[in-house]
Amino acid sequence: MLRSICTIFFGSLIKYFSVLLLSDMGSPQTILLELEILYKQISARAKLPEQRTGKQVNFHWSVILGRTTNTLNRSGFKLQHPFRKGVGVYWPERKRKCSEIEEELWTLALRYLKRIDENFAKSEDFAIQFSCLEESSYVDWHMDSHDVCPQIAVSFGGFKGGELCVKDNEGNVLLVNTRHNPVRFDGRREHKVQPVQGTRFSLIFFKVYDRELSLPLPVQIEPI
Repeated sequence: MLRSICTIFFGSLIKYFSVLLLSDMGSPQTILLELEILYKQISARAKLPEQRTGKQVNFHWSVILGRTTNTLNRSGFKLQHPFRKGVGVYWPERKRKCSEIEEELWTLALRYLKRIDENFAKSEDFAIQFSCLEESSYVDWHMDSHDVCPQIAVSFGGFKGGELCVKDNEGNVLLVNTRHNPVRFDGRREHKVQPVQGTRFSLIFFKVYDRELSLPLPVQIEPI
């Protein structure tokens, strides 16, 4: 009798901790830790960026995957954008050949997005920018004018500073901490990233196309 009770008890205990472990493995913070390992691998192979003046953005490295746009009928860009003449949406007949590390980046980032905003991930009409900023690189004031809706940004890694700055209608600057804190903001407003000490990794989910939109959504009244 006692043996049966112990078997049931320890069986339930193992099941409980297994569920707990699996749940934690899929948490947003755990996924960011997995992404950080991949980002460090890319950083170790990336060449230092050229120092160029007059350029708004100068990452240590940056990769964009997903539903992007380019000249209509260029390789893979066969779908006419609904409200940008001569612009094609990336809609290849066959899946794009990605490197192994790009496949891993996309898979982890998609898992992360589904944890924080499943609706944004619907139909996969989004693109993802994976990027790295170091002390020699920067993101100056700019606007993502081709976005059709607000974007989601999160940063991680070992760094200080690197806050997101967004301007409101009066030109006031809001300082936002995105470190392990996904923030929805409108990239069609002027924004930049504060100087960084250390290495700042980031994930940005954005849309330049959405099959459910015939026009872009209005720019958010509130910057954040």
